[in-house]
Formats: sequence, structure tokens, C-alpha cells
Amino acid sequence: MMSRNVRGFMSLFHRDTPVVCKVHGFCVAGGTDVALCSALLDGVARHPAEGYAFERRAEEVGFKQAVKERDEPFGDVGRSTFEG
Repeated sequence: MMSRNVRGFMSLFHRDTPVVCKVHGFCVAGGTDVALCSALLDGVARHPAEGYAFERRAEEVGFKQAVKERDEPFGDVGRSTFEG
């Protein structure tokens, strides 16, 4: 599964033409997307201490609260604008 996801992501990354998509919810284009994907792939592949700490916190207070605590310092917390 991981290799299939990496191949899919890298096929977009190495395109010679722009990739256009429809996004539901919050989105910041460019470097943030790449950084997020890199963090996700790093978390899946290497299991950093931060990932284990987040998992423990989510078990303690619930997933939504753990995400809120993780994202608040970056101003990424708020109601979704998804209307689908």
C-alpha cells in the first residue's frame, strides 16, 4: 500500500504540467502541501517520537482534541468549510 501511495504522489510531483484539483475544506497551495505530504510519509515510514506522542494524546483526550492541540499553534484550527 505504501509503495502505491508513494508512486501516486511522485507521479504528480514529477509532472511537466500543472496539476489542478478540486479541494473541499482548508487548503494552502505549494510548499505547505509538500511539507504535509513529507511529514505524513515520514510518520508512516519512520514512526518518529512525535507520532507516538500524538497517538498517546489521542487515546487520552480523543482524536479531535489531540488534533486541535497539535494545530492551534499554527492557526489551523477551525470549522470546516466543506459543504458537500
